[in-house]
Amino acid sequence: MSARARQRAGTWLLAVLALLAGIGHGTASAQLDAAGDGSLRPPTAPRYSDPAWYDLLDVRLLEGDPIRISVTLAAVDGSGGLPIGITQPIIEVYLDTEPGGAEALLPGSGLSMPLGEGWQLAFRITGDGAWGWQADPQGGVDLAAPVPIEVVVDGRDLTLLTPFRRPQEPPRVYAISGVYDPFRPDGWRPLTRDASAWAFSSPSQVVPVVDVFPSDLEQRAAALARGELPRQVTRGPGDLGTWSWIVLMVTGFVVALAGVVLRVRSLPSRHRPATAVASETPAETDVATPETEAADTQPAAAGPELIADVDLPPALVASEQSGIQPEAADAGDETTDDVADEAAHEAADDAAALDQGDEDAPAPADGTESEAPDEEATPDSSQTSAPSDASRGAKRS
Repeated sequence: MSARARQRAGTWLLAVLALLAGIGHGTASAQLDAAGDGSLRPPTAPRYSDPAWYDLLDVRLLEGDPIRISVTLAAVDGSGGLPIGITQPIIEVYLDTEPGGAEALLPGSGLSMPLGEGWQLAFRITGDGAWGWQADPQGGVDLAAPVPIEVVVDGRDLTLLTPFRRPQEPPRVYAISGVYDPFRPDGWRPLTRDASAWAFSSPSQVVPVVDVFPSDLEQRAAALARGELPRQVTRGPGDLGTWSWIVLMVTGFVVALAGVVLRVRSLPSRHRPATAVASETPAETDVATPETEAADTQPAAAGPELIADVDLPPALVASEQSGIQPEAADAGDETTDDVADEAAHEAADDAAALDQGDEDAPAPADGTESEAPDEEATPDSSQTSAPSDASRGAKRS
């Protein structure tokens, strides 16, 4: 794969990662879109005008028994000084733990459960307190006997600590929000048709619900028009939706890692670490080429010729064997030459004396002449040269 192709693949992978992240975030929690069916206008008074105070980002069951519920809002305003620590919203949470249960929600919202479903546990949270109700198998609820619930506010997170036992199966979780009105028995402030300083207004929506969890704007608008909660296909924290979010996160991490690897591999070699470049360099092999074959057929270049000891002068050989330095060997050569010259002179004198003696001696009786070996005189003092041809001619005459 070329560097350009790897770069394009990395770009596509990053785009897929961004898409998966967007899908996962939309699956896990509601978006910043607390506007009812889309037609709601927020109150004009600054104390109630921020939709983030009513925006349900996440609602889930926490691990452990008894039941604990975490509610995450887009923003929390505690400036009202109410006991719970929130000011503007009223929040209701419903758990569908088993078949049956109550179909209508608590009074005030005007909504009911999806057709054929019911809730077993309901919780209402306001700035003045939090309470819980439990429905019997036939759907009966004693609204006059709520159970007080402790709420811990930590930043944007509200944690409900309930006394109810955790069900065996993960429940379906629903939640709604609106504007809290402490002067109404149910705590819900109705909508108005015209813009209002204290309430949301809409030309079409009837129920006072500002946000619904979980749902997108299209689902919420359809559900509010029917007067019921959007139907859920999955259940609570151990359900398919939660596991889908986990799978999406893992997939996104893998895709991001693959994109980084492809990006690094597409960089020029001069920007890579030395180890990476060395690992991608192919091993050298002895492959025969015309150039290498021609080089192999040519004779190897002759190296320096070695001189055998027999070719060296005797004095130099002797100096090498005895460890004499070159200067000392040269001095020895000069002495040897002097001795050789002196021996040659002595041999010449001896030859002259011998010739003189031969002239004085009588000739042999048989008339034969003795012949000396015809060899050249050597500089060795132990040898003498034979008489010359001139001396033999003088004897015969």
